[in-house]
Amino acid sequence: MKQSEIFSETEGDAWYERNVLKDRWSNDPVLRITQELGITPIRILEYGCADGVRLAAYKSLYPRCVGIGVDPSRAAVADGKIKTGVGLRIGRAVDTFISPGTANLIIYGFCLYVCDPEDYFAIASVGDAQLADEGHLVIHDFLPDHSHSVAYKHDTRITTRKMDFSKLWLAHPNYTLVRQERFPDGTGVSVLKKDTAIGFPMETLLDD
Repeated sequence: MKQSEIFSETEGDAWYERNVLKDRWSNDPVLRITQELGITPIRILEYGCADGVRLAAYKSLYPRCVGIGVDPSRAAVADGKIKTGVGLRIGRAVDTFISPGTANLIIYGFCLYVCDPEDYFAIASVGDAQLADEGHLVIHDFLPDHSHSVAYKHDTRITTRKMDFSKLWLAHPNYTLVRQERFPDGTGVSVLKKDTAIGFPMETLLDD
């Protein structure tokens, strides 16, 4: 069974039950860093949104923005629809939820480290397809100095993979790293910008 299936069936809800009462958002580094960079969200897509509290915070700061949140936990999505009123969907990071090129901000909220590694390229492709040109992509996850695996203590069927996930997108010339912050607990935030003009600038020479 794939790890994404385990999270859809049981562990997504179990994670939410363990964390629902924790204060996870009062000092949210994603919100802080996007504000510091002057990123104005118009349409946000967040994977790993839990109950949508971060999206609700963006909505309160930018009333005109539209937020769509995706999480495998049915309990989190049901709870969030009541508490926050933002648009939440049950799903995975490999799933498409909006039309191509219509999100100017995509957030991966602490979910990539438990995704199946065979899905990494598909996840990057799906994210790229949904992100508008000149939009930003934010990854909040573990940020080690080398890639490695760690056993997941809550479910022995799951292995966590820790790496600099920004490299999945930075392999493409359309993406540049705008900011990367590492924190003492081994986590970090990476902010990337998509810009096709920078990735493939027009040159004067003609192709044969």
